[in-house]
Amino acid sequence: MHRLLALCILLSPVLPAAERLDSYLIVPFHNASGAANLDWIGESIAETVREALASFDVAAIRRQVREEAARDLSIRTNGKLTKASLIRLGQETGASRVVYGRFNYLPPGGEASLAGGALEISAHSIDLRRAALGPEWRESGLLAGLSQLQTRLSWRVLRYAEPHASPSEREYFEDRPPIRIDATENYVRGLLARDLEDKHRFLALAVNLEPGFSQASFQLGRLQWEDNSYRAAGKWLERVKPADAHYLEANFLLGLCRYHTGNYPGAQAAFELVARSAALAPVHNNLGLTLYRLGAEGALENILWALERDPSDPDLHFNAGYILWRQGDADAAAGYFRAALELDPLDMDAGQVLERCLNGAGPRKGDLSGEGLERLKEAFEEAKNPALVGEE
Repeated sequence: MHRLLALCILLSPVLPAAERLDSYLIVPFHNASGAANLDWIGESIAETVREALASFDVAAIRRQVREEAARDLSIRTNGKLTKASLIRLGQETGASRVVYGRFNYLPPGGEASLAGGALEISAHSIDLRRAALGPEWRESGLLAGLSQLQTRLSWRVLRYAEPHASPSEREYFEDRPPIRIDATENYVRGLLARDLEDKHRFLALAVNLEPGFSQASFQLGRLQWEDNSYRAAGKWLERVKPADAHYLEANFLLGLCRYHTGNYPGAQAAFELVARSAALAPVHNNLGLTLYRLGAEGALENILWALERDPSDPDLHFNAGYILWRQGDADAAAGYFRAALELDPLDMDAGQVLERCLNGAGPRKGDLSGEGLERLKEAFEEAKNPALVGEE
């Protein structure tokens, strides 16, 4: 078996070393029960394991990236995959390890009803770099306790991936209380739905059934954010818990929601929370603009910190110049506007404000054309590889 595995890896296309991140691909677990109405469980287990790894900074490939790779390779991930297909999929996504498995449903007494039935889950891993099979994990229990089963499985995979950084089983479960199975089903169906109305309906049902469902709250908040419904989005994003893999992204979006609704102190608190854990240019840019709106110290310093990290972003040059211009330092502002135009010659705002700087014209009271030009960054980038960041 190991020799066959090694042969499959050698015959598969290998990504350049720079692209081979130490990352995990989690594949939907195969439904061995024959009950098609339980297919969603395979995605639920995979998503729980993926989020567990991501919440402890273990690189895990996004579900959308996995599905795009599967389409490119003409692989159906909702069926039973051969090891050769798993290896190809892992290499296509740049993963160094693949976690896969199966589950089986055992109805009580051979009855067709789902009530009281049992679930058996087995999980396996493949180490693509060493051409070796990893450990096997098994969990079993009542179907109604699915969330506890997949939570325990996710902890065991996390323990394998991060043996020194992962919490104890008790601590892990304390941060992840049980979720009703009907809420879990609606959440997964919401993730998989292509129609936005269906997606919103399923996710809303999940939260109505389980008000403390952090992951469903995040997905609802992001849907509302994308619809520019900032107040509604903020209410959902505030409910995302620290143990959630999306906690920092939720607070980043929450800061944007509060900024857009004029709650600048709230936006400052949200961006500062993220900045303490994620030293990212978009976070410090937004924090700087929030402080500027508040008339507080540190506005320009945060923009310049972001600019030092990402000097190729014309928006950061523009924001530095804009704050300096608003503060009355037209000479210093002009240099930043020139840099913004070098990076984006079609930036009309930068060209117009630069001309005013060169003419010695500062902001005029009551002149709306020079107000509100600052540029927020709305993409939360938590890793250099976009395949490892959140959901689309």
